[in-house]
Amino acid sequence: MCRGYTEACCSYICLEEQNKDCALWCKNSIQCQRSKNTHHEKSALGDFSLSSTRFPHVHVDVVGLLSALRGMNNLLTSVDIFTRWSEAFPIPDQSADTIARAHFC
Repeated sequence: MCRGYTEACCSYICLEEQNKDCALWCKNSIQCQRSKNTHHEKSALGDFSLSSTRFPHVHVDVVGLLSALRGMNNLLTSVDIFTRWSEAFPIPDQSADTIARAHFC
């Protein structure tokens, strides 16, 4: 949020010293201070057992609201952990039925 304010403010100012003052003012503004996240939690890494077969564990993700082509504006991606084989399927929406049909049929 501060970066946007700083860029907007500094785009009108010509002198380098004034840019620094503007950036400092934006960084210390009340709105910026309220939006800061001061508590960052680190999550544990996932434990994946190594398997000797393909496709026992597959990561699936939906990338959404892309520019529509033939009514398909989402992309279903899946990656196998063992082989790192990846697939991408264009889908029209993000409903569970659509995802199941695209992935398993």
